[in-house]
Amino acid sequence: MRGSLDRSCLDALGALDETAGCAALADLARANLSRIRNPSAFFMGIIRRVATEAPLLQVRMAPPAGPPTPVWLSSTGWPGWRSL
Repeated sequence: MRGSLDRSCLDALGALDETAGCAALADLARANLSRIRNPSAFFMGIIRRVATEAPLLQVRMAPPAGPPTPVWLSSTGWPGWRSL
């Protein structure tokens, strides 16, 4: 198994909080990997499941860059809407 997880898998693991990450790794450790053809895809499935299973096990997401632009401002072309 060593060296068979791709970078996106490791990045997804790093995006989980500590509790969710430990739960995902524990699930991977319990799995019978002898029949798994694609360990990265298998582990990504575990990560997705763990991240959505409980409200406390959520993937940390970066906050949005800012509030969405109100439709009335973007459609009028008002030049000062970005400074709000």
